[in-house]
Amino acid sequence: TRYFPHLKLIFHEHGQIVGSDNNSKIEDYLYVQFKKKASKEVELQLAVSNAMADKLKTRLALDTSKITTLYNFVDVNHFTASRMEVFQGKLRRQLGLSEKEIVFGFAGRIIPRKGWRAFVKAAKIVIDKYANARFLMAGDGAEVNLLKREIAERSLDEKINVLGRLDNMLAFYAAINAFVMPSHFEGLPMTQLEVMSVGVPLLTTNGPGMDEIPEDGKTATFFKMKSPEDLANKMSHFIEDATFAKHMLPAAQLRAQKFDLTNYMDKLSALYTQLN
Repeated sequence: TRYFPHLKLIFHEHGQIVGSDNNSKIEDYLYVQFKKKASKEVELQLAVSNAMADKLKTRLALDTSKITTLYNFVDVNHFTASRMEVFQGKLRRQLGLSEKEIVFGFAGRIIPRKGWRAFVKAAKIVIDKYANARFLMAGDGAEVNLLKREIAERSLDEKINVLGRLDNMLAFYAAINAFVMPSHFEGLPMTQLEVMSVGVPLLTTNGPGMDEIPEDGKTATFFKMKSPEDLANKMSHFIEDATFAKHMLPAAQLRAQKFDLTNYMDKLSALYTQLN
């Protein structure tokens, strides 16, 4: 702003204000100090969830008038049940999975806060009870080798498939019976919106930034954060009761449509215009 005084600075906060993904205290300290210093020149702090807005207030001691929540979006024209049906069975055939198998999916970076350990531990509990339970994990990250080692040590190689990073998430969603999000916190997970939009049952923790779009018992099923046992109970319920969670799908799809990309761009444009 020193050299371009007419420019308006806008920061978008997606989640790093909560803490470093690498659990680095130095990284977190430097980020917070940068945000504090830069905030004097920033016209608007856009948070992707109320949880992130609260973190900006508490950690940076910001003037609340400079903080606005603008939820993330989903392209409801792309993430639709009809587009997903085109890929129905494709990934299952590639992996040798039958239609009789109940498949739970995880997608995200393989880092601590994404809760992959709880997913694997819960999978072990469920696999010991149900022979037709299978698990797919999409994503890459710093702990992917640790993940693979834990799967091997628990003798789960034939039940849990680690797929790495996928470009076609519609094919992934088409292959699973339910999506699991065991994260400890998120800015505002676009994956939640995607699975709700395509009509896949959502099992999620209610951590910061994760309980603002889905509603427990109405559009999703919540389970206790860092509790493989509770997650396993919810998965078991899903396997035993074919109607469990499915009655929530129409409401989930309607909920996701409220966060369409077009609506998002209209709101973002209005916020930018207000600063002129």
